Amino acid sequence: MKYVSKFVAGLFVLTVVSVTSVSIHAGVQEAKASEQVEIIAFDTIAENAAVEETTVAETIVEEASIEETVTEETVTEETVPVASSLKNIGQNDEPTAVYGCEVVGFESEAQRAAYVDALSDEYEMIASATVEREWTEEEIAQNYTMEQKSVMISNGKNMGYWLYKPYETDEKMPLVIYLHGKDGCGSNLDRLMNIQGIPQYINEGKIYPNAIVISPQCPSGSSWTKQADAVMELIEAVVAEENIDRSRISLTGASLGGIGTFNIAIKNPTYFSAIVPVCGSVTASKCSVLNDVPVKIYHGTKDTGMGFSVKDAAVVIAENGGNCELNMLEGKGHEIRYVYYDDTYNVLDWMISQQRTDS
Repeated sequence: MKYVSKFVAGLFVLTVVSVTSVSIHAGVQEAKASEQVEIIAFDTIAENAAVEETTVAETIVEEASIEETVTEETVTEETVPVASSLKNIGQNDEPTAVYGCEVVGFESEAQRAAYVDALSDEYEMIASATVEREWTEEEIAQNYTMEQKSVMISNGKNMGYWLYKPYETDEKMPLVIYLHGKDGCGSNLDRLMNIQGIPQYINEGKIYPNAIVISPQCPSGSSWTKQADAVMELIEAVVAEENIDRSRISLTGASLGGIGTFNIAIKNPTYFSAIVPVCGSVTASKCSVLNDVPVKIYHGTKDTGMGFSVKDAAVVIAENGGNCELNMLEGKGHEIRYVYYDDTYNVLDWMISQQRTDS
């Protein structure tokens, strides 16, 4: 199946996004998890002058417990709650998936219900915002393709994925792998076009990556961490079939995909040229092996449902000589997938620009 660029207005948050960023590099190897880390807000001139201190040693939600809670629930493919109905969600005793947001890790039902209510306001704001996107003549001239494909994995099962190519070329191309959140799980690839994420953003004309992009689909009831070997088999199959530059293979994902991005990279620490976990979580101590791959982390300061283990992870990476940039988005909750198309962040351009020298 092929999708043609629609060159239409995309959904976008009109309000100014306040970004808190912590760049943690090898030069701060002496930092400890219990020490305070500077967080600088880029919102107004006044705020630029103010430096807010925050502790890295906050109560974290361990990846293992989050993984178990997130993957226990099966999201049906038939219905996905819309923004206007979110305030009616969150009244059950079991963790609730809100349009792909894993609402987990709360101490009480009231706390979880309040978080869901806050997410509702955020979704309604996103749904009501529009922005015009002007395409360049070069982009209009390009005839990209989006194609549904699948690969037989060694476990005897097929893994379906979207394959995006910006144009035909004889040159080797970078490869970006995108792992969706829990709202994308299932066996129908069309689902990925109906939820926020890189496939939908490409199809809506919000982004035009200068790289081959694959977006696999995780089976219902599973997780990307459990599918780690299958994902690596898929990547190798695509590399064998397409004209891929092995030195520029990067990995990213949001929510369940953010967890998967961490854990797949931890399992294959010398494989990727860059990783970008978005609104994810991880067992911080495991990140000691991520000292040989550039890491950018994006997380909302109000994403209490996913926890803040990413702060400790950034320190662990730095302590072991790695290069990690932690971007805490001030006032934002779990739904921050817009970082993929918002030019403020240039997530995909940064990923594509990274290159391994030992490939």
